[in-house]
Amino acid sequence: MRFPLPVGLCYGDDGRIVLDPDDEVRGAVQLAFRLFQETGSAYAVVKRFAEDGLRFPKRAYGGAWAGRLIWGRLIHERVLGVARQSE
Repeated sequence: MRFPLPVGLCYGDDGRIVLDPDDEVRGAVQLAFRLFQETGSAYAVVKRFAEDGLRFPKRAYGGAWAGRLIWGRLIHERVLGVARQSE
């Protein structure tokens, strides 16, 4: 049974959950984690991404874009979702 995974994780060829092989995806997720650990604030992470003109990935599920990465503006709720992944 496959279900949508949080950004930064994907299914490997053998069906197991692995880190996303895309360097940019891993880098964006690692930066968000690091900034959240440093500041303790999701708003501070969003602010830093915006100030630096950085985008954050998400995977589309369903429709014509199914499985593709979409890069966009990082929002507070996404930072909290990423932070919850580490719990």
